[in-house]
Amino acid sequence: MDPITVTGSHWAEISQFLHFMFYSVGVVIIIATNLLVGYIFIPSLVDSGDSPLSVINGAKLENPKFVSFLLKIQKTCYAICIISSFALIYLLYTAFSALPVVKEIYNAIWI
Repeated sequence: MDPITVTGSHWAEISQFLHFMFYSVGVVIIIATNLLVGYIFIPSLVDSGDSPLSVINGAKLENPKFVSFLLKIQKTCYAICIISSFALIYLLYTAFSALPVVKEIYNAIWI
């Protein structure tokens, strides 16, 4: 099976697919980082009462203002995760909408 001649418009669609896939990887990293901070680090700090400064000077998380600040950061991390999830769905939908160019180049699927 021989492919058709690949034109500039085909390469543009393939390039668009690859760009959106690279953007998707960046959004997944953003989601993972915010989940790690919001779902693991902050609850662990609040529940244990230790702060990262406890290694240096033995500080404890006893200030209720700081704890409420951490909980606000946690909610912000969750909001960023939700927004990023919708952005990821959009990016993947847009990326895979550019894939019909493969069927134009190759008229049958290779097995």
